[in-house]
Amino acid sequence: MNMLKSYVLCLLFIAVFFSNTLAGERVQAKPDDLSPPVRGLRITGIEMLKEQVYALVSVEFPKEWPNPKFTVEVSGKPMRSRIQSGGFSTDRAVSGILFVPGKAGSKSVTVKIVADGKKAEAKTVLDWKPGPFLTILQHTGDREMIFAKEKFTLLAANINDVMVLLNGNDVYSKVSGGDMTLRSFEPVWKKGKNTLTVIAKGPGGSASARNYTFFYLGGGGALAVDETAVLCYGREGSKSGPFYDLFVEGDTVTPGKEAAAQVYALDKEGWLASETRLTREFKGRQAGTSKIRVMVKHHFLGSMEQEREMTITVKESNR
Repeated sequence: MNMLKSYVLCLLFIAVFFSNTLAGERVQAKPDDLSPPVRGLRITGIEMLKEQVYALVSVEFPKEWPNPKFTVEVSGKPMRSRIQSGGFSTDRAVSGILFVPGKAGSKSVTVKIVADGKKAEAKTVLDWKPGPFLTILQHTGDREMIFAKEKFTLLAANINDVMVLLNGNDVYSKVSGGDMTLRSFEPVWKKGKNTLTVIAKGPGGSASARNYTFFYLGGGGALAVDETAVLCYGREGSKSGPFYDLFVEGDTVTPGKEAAAQVYALDKEGWLASETRLTREFKGRQAGTSKIRVMVKHHFLGSMEQEREMTITVKESNR
């Protein structure tokens, strides 16, 4: 009987020992299995955009924070910014915020959010070393046809000084702008081919030059035989429109390659944006005149209508 009691007590001891051991293992495993959730505002990335005019900071925050308002400070100074993109996951919302970092240097970037009475902020560092950027707004400058006089705007960023030359002669430009420098001028074209040269000086004193080519075909301007110029005739649209057709009357020019070209423009809020233009090459074939009619259907449910008509004069080459 005593041996039986001893045997039963031994079994109970073993059972209690292993039960406590397994329980202890379960208790120790819980902290490793549960990661504390990220709360509030968090910066997930920051980058310089390809034009090197703006930077983009990506953030995430609780999805239940409605109608968030963001501000961005660079080294303690509020900078111009706007939401560029957004989305959400199960419980977190994300936003990409475009902002102007200012002059080159190491920057402390602070993003602040106000949403339904809640406030939060997050900080990061941006090593801002932009290169010079300049462009003529709304124009490709790649053998581009011009039919009427108009005002041009040159946009420059991260540049100390700019000189504009038309066919080797200085062009007076009116300077304006905030984050970027805008120089407006009205070119005095010569008939036919023109070269617009922009010479820019960077912060380090180094100079660089960029050449643009335009063919002025208004006011008696002409394309020479065997010369090729490019007509920008429309904007890239969506599946619903617009749609374009070109009709050529006369045999003095030969239509060539079609292409999509990128130009820069300022939107209604003054932000730099890239747009796509539809272009077509035309080569002078023989002396005379041809007409090009641009037809457009603004929406696929509409009908084609004439948007504009241009006359191209071709003359014999002087060579």
